[in-house]
Amino acid sequence: MYGTASKHKHEFIKNMGAIPIDYKHENFTEVINKHEPEGVDFVFDPIGGSYFKRSLSILKKKGTLLAYGYQNAASGIDGNVVLDYFKVKWWNILPNRPSTVFYVITALRKQHPEWFKEDLAELFKLLSAHKIKPVIGKIMPLEQAAEAHDLVENYKIQGKVILKINDE
Repeated sequence: MYGTASKHKHEFIKNMGAIPIDYKHENFTEVINKHEPEGVDFVFDPIGGSYFKRSLSILKKKGTLLAYGYQNAASGIDGNVVLDYFKVKWWNILPNRPSTVFYVITALRKQHPEWFKEDLAELFKLLSAHKIKPVIGKIMPLEQAAEAHDLVENYKIQGKVILKINDE
């Protein structure tokens, strides 16, 4: 069922303490409901569109869906960023439902620059104390940005790609 690249990624995910889901061959709601029959507290949905309803279906009654990125709408596959935004806002009006949040970092930074600075300072503090440890797959010079995008878009790398602006 899984190709070699998928096997490696699934091992990587397991080693991070998570349960891998082959979204091309498995229904993620069924897999999550099997492991968490009461639902989950949070869903971070970078896809949007038709995924929202499924993401909401796996939440606990007091859970939260955090929508960001809107990959399918941005790729022209499914959904519409404006309509998806209103779906997220509309969902909060309905009683006895999980809550939803639409997250756009640039808007938050403009609206509350002090929050952004505090969050960024806290993030760097956690990084320097090694309390969070991002997996860095590759560090590349900025001139290789196109190659870096290819690595990410074609699932050829595990972890994050860091683009260096200079050699310092």
